[in-house]
Amino acid sequence: MPLLNTPRIAAAFALAAKVHENQKRKGTAIPYISHPMAVASQVLVWGGSEDQFIAALLHDVLEDGGVEYAETIEADFGPNVLRIVKALSDALPKAGEKKKPWVERKTEYLAHLAEADDEVLLVSAADKWHNLSSIRDDRLKIGDEVFKRFVGSTPVLEEKKRLTLWYYREVVRIYRERSVAGADALERIFREVEGDSAPQA
Repeated sequence: MPLLNTPRIAAAFALAAKVHENQKRKGTAIPYISHPMAVASQVLVWGGSEDQFIAALLHDVLEDGGVEYAETIEADFGPNVLRIVKALSDALPKAGEKKKPWVERKTEYLAHLAEADDEVLLVSAADKWHNLSSIRDDRLKIGDEVFKRFVGSTPVLEEKKRLTLWYYREVVRIYRERSVAGADALERIFREVEGDSAPQA
């Protein structure tokens, strides 16, 4: 288990806090920095390394802050951390290109995930664990309205729900096939999300 008081970890948290400043979780007032913090914590629970912990803190920096941060990540945290962060990013268009449609991006990410190494898969699983946990908890409060936050390419709620569940179903399948730490926990949460849940009063 990595030590948590290293200069690298302090610098990683500072960079994540800077990039995600004023950002909120989709459809909520929750500061976005809570997400990479939760992901990094879960990486520790599942036995991750210092590089994996740092990559978890920084896993959305390129998507939310811009690809120009790649140079900073490599210089400050090393090529392995940058490699993991890039592997966790599914929305990095090349210069002059537009962001691909949601289904195309997710299909490509799933194909990439199936071939990813164990170091990447652990951080990815922690990311999806927190996302699914958030969906589950919010669905208990607002029902299927939670799916309005996803799949911006379609305005139809049922289609948003179908595609979101398809994506997470495939992600969980890959984790189970690869025997990733936490795969069983992820599947349990997914089954809760997939089931019909009415909002609680």
